[in-house]
Amino acid sequence: MKEVINDFPNQFRAELKLERGDSLTEKGYVIVSGMGGSGLAADFIRAYDKSMPVLVHKNYGLPDLDDEILKESISVVTSFSGDTEEALSALGESLDKNISTIAITKGGQLMAIAKEKRLPLVTLPDVKIPSRMALGYHLIGLLTALGEESLLKEFRALADLDFYQYENVGKDLTDFLNGRIPVIYSSERNNFIPYIWKINFNETSKTPAFMNSFPELTHGEIAGFEDKGLSERFTFIFIDDADDHIEIQKKMISLKKVYEDKGLDVLDIPMRGVSRLERIFSSIITSYWASYFFAVAKNVDPFRANIIEEFKKY
Repeated sequence: MKEVINDFPNQFRAELKLERGDSLTEKGYVIVSGMGGSGLAADFIRAYDKSMPVLVHKNYGLPDLDDEILKESISVVTSFSGDTEEALSALGESLDKNISTIAITKGGQLMAIAKEKRLPLVTLPDVKIPSRMALGYHLIGLLTALGEESLLKEFRALADLDFYQYENVGKDLTDFLNGRIPVIYSSERNNFIPYIWKINFNETSKTPAFMNSFPELTHGEIAGFEDKGLSERFTFIFIDDADDHIEIQKKMISLKKVYEDKGLDVLDIPMRGVSRLERIFSSIITSYWASYFFAVAKNVDPFRANIIEEFKKY
C-alpha cells in the first residue's frame, strides 16, 4: 500500500485512448454509472467543473429519466474490475434502450461485452490495486472518454507535483485519532473530498468514519454531539479551504470553538497548493497516508476489504 501511495502521481501519466469513439455523436447529458472507487472520478469531475453536464448514477439500471432525455444522453459505464453487478445492469439497460454507450474498465464482463458489441471503450491499466486507490487512472479514463483535452492537460500536470510532503501530515494525524472515529467536514462545494477521506478510513483502516458539509451540518447534525459522553468517541477533522465563501469559513471557526469548548477533539487540515486542483489532491493524498498509518497502528491489512468480499458471497 505504501508503494501504491508513493506511485499515485504517476497514474496521471497514463496514456489511454478511446477505441471506436468515432461512432459517438455530441449529446446532452453524460450519465456515468459506477460504484465505489469507479464512481469517484465522476463525483470529482462534476464538482470540479460545473459546466460539464455530468449526472452520476450509483444504482442498478439507469436514472429515472424520460426516455427522450436518455436517448439524447451518453451512458458511460465504468467498473475497474469489469464485474460490478450495478454497472453491468446499467450497461444492459443502456443497450436495451439503444443509448450511446462508452465502457471504461480493465477487464471482466464489461470488457468482454464492450468488445462483442463493438462499443466505444477505454481500457484502464491492468494493475493489482484497489479501485479506490486508482483515482488517477479513473480520472484520466473518464476525461479521455469524454474528449476533454484541456482538463486532461490540467490533470496530467499533477504527475509533476511533490506530494511526498504529505506523508508526515497523515502520520501525525493518525497519532491524534488514537482509536477514535473520524468525522470529516468541508464546505458543500468540496464535499467529494471528505467522502474520499471517509471511504479510505472505511476500507484501508477498517474503521467507521462519517462526513458532512457546511452549511447544512450546522442546521441539524451538530445537535447530535451535545452528549459529551458519546461525542468523546469522535475526532472532528475540518478540511479548510481558503477559497471557500467567507461565511462558510466563519461557520467553521465558530463550530471548532463550540466543539473545543465541550472538550472534543478537533483537527484542522488545510488544503495546500497553488491551484485548486493541487489543493484538492493535497487533501486526498493526506487521506491516503492517514488511513494507511491508522491501519498500521491497528495492525489490519490496508489493502484488502474482506468484509466486502464476504458480503458479495451472500
